[in-house]
Amino acid sequence: MSGELKKENIEYIIAMPNGNGEAHEYAKVAGITSYPCELGTPHFIRDFKTFLLNIRYLYRFIPCILSLVKIIKSEDVKIVHLNGLLCIQGVIAAKLMRRPIVWHLYYGTIYPKYLIKGFRPIIKLAADKVVNISGSTRKYFMLDSYIEDTIIYEPVD
Repeated sequence: MSGELKKENIEYIIAMPNGNGEAHEYAKVAGITSYPCELGTPHFIRDFKTFLLNIRYLYRFIPCILSLVKIIKSEDVKIVHLNGLLCIQGVIAAKLMRRPIVWHLYYGTIYPKYLIKGFRPIIKLAADKVVNISGSTRKYFMLDSYIEDTIIYEPVD
């Protein structure tokens, strides 16, 4: 996909979590600039381990926002594209830098309804554009709301 976008003179930069995965290497091979960040999401507390993960998430929250702001500045990012519901650090960084937000919702029905309902006002206020991956995710995330969205189906390999 990056090759096709580059033909249209569109370049994108990825900020992704630090980790042992191969995502940064895949991005490099594809010619995509990627930045390791302390990105993270909160976890439902089921045990002591998830409790500690949430403490770590809170501890890294502000440094992550600052890291994203630095990337947005240094790379002169024009649009911030968020993947997933819980990308709060990206929302805050984009708003601080006054950049438009495309919020891509794709996880299906893994979140409890109360969480979705709580996030709808945030999505409505923050996102300049909302993308869902299917009619069912649209229904799940946008039911009882007045948020305009676009459906872009995920590619199939």
